[in-house]
Amino acid sequence: PLEEFRTLYPSSDNKFARSLRVNTVIAPLHHHGQIVGVLNVWLAPELEAGAEQVRFVVQIADQISGQIANGFLFRSLTDEVRLRESLAEISRVITSTSDIEEVFALAVDQIRELVPFDRIVASTIDRTSDVITDRYVAGIPMAGSEAGATHLTTGSLVGHLIDEAQPVWFNNSDLLELGEKYRYGERRVAAGIKSLVGAPLIWDDETIGFLTLHSREDEIYSEKEAATVQEIANQISGAVANAETAAIREREVAEKLALNEIGRSVGSTLDFGELGIRTRDALSPLIAFDRISIILIDEELMEGTSVYSSPEAPYNPERFTEETWSLHGTSQELAVTSRGPVSIGDHNREELGEQFPMLKESFSRGMRSGVTTPVLYDDRVIGGLSVQSNSRPSFSAREIELLDNVALQIGPAIANAQFHVRALEAERAQLVAEAERRELELLEEQRANFLSTVSHELKTPLTSIVAFADILARNKDSNLTDRQLQQIEVMRRGSRRLDLLINDLLDVSKLDAGTFALSKQEFDAKVLIEELRLSFGPLLEPNNQVLDISVSDGEMWIEADRDRVAQVITNLLTNASKYSHPDTVISLAVVRRGGSLSITVADAGIGMSEESLEQLFTPFYRSNDEHTQSQPGSGLGMSIVKSIVELHGGTIDVTSELGEGTVANVLLPDCKDAPSEAYLEAQRAVERPEVPISRLAAPDS
Repeated sequence: PLEEFRTLYPSSDNKFARSLRVNTVIAPLHHHGQIVGVLNVWLAPELEAGAEQVRFVVQIADQISGQIANGFLFRSLTDEVRLRESLAEISRVITSTSDIEEVFALAVDQIRELVPFDRIVASTIDRTSDVITDRYVAGIPMAGSEAGATHLTTGSLVGHLIDEAQPVWFNNSDLLELGEKYRYGERRVAAGIKSLVGAPLIWDDETIGFLTLHSREDEIYSEKEAATVQEIANQISGAVANAETAAIREREVAEKLALNEIGRSVGSTLDFGELGIRTRDALSPLIAFDRISIILIDEELMEGTSVYSSPEAPYNPERFTEETWSLHGTSQELAVTSRGPVSIGDHNREELGEQFPMLKESFSRGMRSGVTTPVLYDDRVIGGLSVQSNSRPSFSAREIELLDNVALQIGPAIANAQFHVRALEAERAQLVAEAERRELELLEEQRANFLSTVSHELKTPLTSIVAFADILARNKDSNLTDRQLQQIEVMRRGSRRLDLLINDLLDVSKLDAGTFALSKQEFDAKVLIEELRLSFGPLLEPNNQVLDISVSDGEMWIEADRDRVAQVITNLLTNASKYSHPDTVISLAVVRRGGSLSITVADAGIGMSEESLEQLFTPFYRSNDEHTQSQPGSGLGMSIVKSIVELHGGTIDVTSELGEGTVANVLLPDCKDAPSEAYLEAQRAVERPEVPISRLAAPDS
């Protein structure tokens, strides 16, 4: 019974088993004790398979088994002869050239005579990078598997077959299962591939690649075809190995020439763009890439500046519109910190994408793989060289090593170009600074002339106004009312303030012109302090302020400009009064310290901010706070004070706390505890009475 047969032989679910029906007789073909085949007889529907029919079929099988065995043997011998002849022809072809593409182009027709196919691929593997390259492709196209296409061994069907190192054959159902496991299914279905047979390329006991034949017909290949493909693979393995060796040697020579050319050409230019073009032109015949770029790197700030990109950045265009960007979150950061090349590809894109967010953006814009290597010079990272690809799964170890060597070559050129740029920038900056200096000198000269002219022009009429105001204030005829006298007093006070301002302007003008001169003389500092005490009393009374003067014991004689020293102290006391609250104490301490006179003025007033303190000695500077702006002043006083002190060879130091008060200390040199002998002699000469000339005449004889 048919159902019983199928139950006994469940694996017979093939075309033959599916063709079985009721009234079928199957008899073995025996020849010399071996079964060489079977005879299948399908009986007519009206006949029933019985013992007689079976015996008849067996007799027929015994009669024809010898002829069939001889026919099989003849066909086998014929196939063997054809195989050997084809292999011999392939051997002849592959010894005629070392070009792997030419080898296959000449041998493909011979291979087709032995094993039918619609597509043939010879792949080689680079063990250093685990990258498979489709060296030769013929027949129907398949996306992603063109000649020169590369694949990682991990996760690829060919990589799996290379690892197995055994001849294989697959039908459509097998390929459907494999397509779910390896990166093969979608491309195979799109190309209409339904059968595959292949064998490893083995040379010197090492698998160097794989030969694969594809067909659009299902179940066309068997163990026999797999064995034949293995024979072909064995025949061409030597040629493939020799071609790979020759290619490696040619590449080594090309790499040396390229490195020499890069070293020669980039060293003769100081232009970053030209440097990038020459590097690109030397590398493009050796490495397949879609983009190359060179950046300058500030290792301390971890910042990069693009100086060359070809073509214009397709992955992160907005980043390269900026002059400088941060390297944090980019593969360049890893290249800088590791001081070595960083390879990005299918094998690590997910890991690096998580570690460096900017890479995710590059992947989304089409980049599949890339290499970034730092450019070092004088043990510093000064730049970065990068290549990217839209299609390659990764770059080989040899290509990465070449890029690293190129980075070493262009390092000195980049350093020279940077130095050239800095030199040009410094030269431009110097020219700009010189032009600005000349302009400032001209403006300063014009300002000084203006101050001098205005001061002198104001001084003359002001002198007349002050003189007549003083005359009117005397009221000799007693004909002025009290209100008129008060108005005259207001006019006199305003004139005095204007006179002080004009004097300050004249001092500033002289200081700018370098004509400010000191009239030094020896004087007793204590006497000067007493004079100032008497003059300042009335000035402090309106605010009920008190001047507390502390003078150390002993004499204090100093060689200085007496009027200018008085001007310094007056200015410090005036500021202390203006910026202090009513009913407060202003202190003046004068002591001799070694050979210097120390003058300290302190108050408990409004104080100054840190910003105001920094600008204190800047001419015309006044703080913006409300209290300062409410007080009259020109902003020249402290600038003049500092200049006077420094012209004496002294120093001034001011400390202040906002809301707490201010302390100003002046140190003037040449202070002694007694007048000099020259001063005393001059005083005695002044006090000595004059001798009449007649007394010096000779007496009468």
